[in-house]
Amino acid sequence: MSYKNYLACIACSCAAFLLTIPAGADERSGRIDFNKVFELNDELIPRIRITLIKSNAPGCLYFSGERPELTFQLVNTTDKAIKLTGKTELCQFAARSILGDIWNSRTVKLRDRGKQTVRINLPAKGWQNITLKPVLPKEKGCYGLVLDLGKEGRDFLCGIARIFRPNNKERSKRLKPRNAKRK
Repeated sequence: MSYKNYLACIACSCAAFLLTIPAGADERSGRIDFNKVFELNDELIPRIRITLIKSNAPGCLYFSGERPELTFQLVNTTDKAIKLTGKTELCQFAARSILGDIWNSRTVKLRDRGKQTVRINLPAKGWQNITLKPVLPKEKGCYGLVLDLGKEGRDFLCGIARIFRPNNKERSKRLKPRNAKRK
């Protein structure tokens, strides 16, 4: 396995654990103030089930210059059609450690990073795929993507991270290839 693949696997594992915690989990998951930061309640959007089905980067981890392209499937759980216009919000956040507590972290909002309009047209008991292309800042860090449907509610769609690109040239100078013969 190459260094880049190894790094991507580790980063994806960490991101999958830290960034995909359901919004309703909040204090039960160790992410204190998560719901407060993203203005969520435990019900989320009760009539619509949302699933991330495609990302153009593994684990939603993006290097400089890459732009996220995320596809979500929205499923109408009711017998009536749903037609709404909402917005997505990109929020930069951080997880701060709590002195003396290795299991929990406090979620802190750093700043809002942009909004985009979303149109939803779901037939009764039907589904719709929507592709979002949020504008991710160059600044490294964690970003949360939230869907706001007004009176219908809000839902945390996914976490996105802007990360450093691995420097493979430096690594190759320091380490021999795995298949090199040793003396």
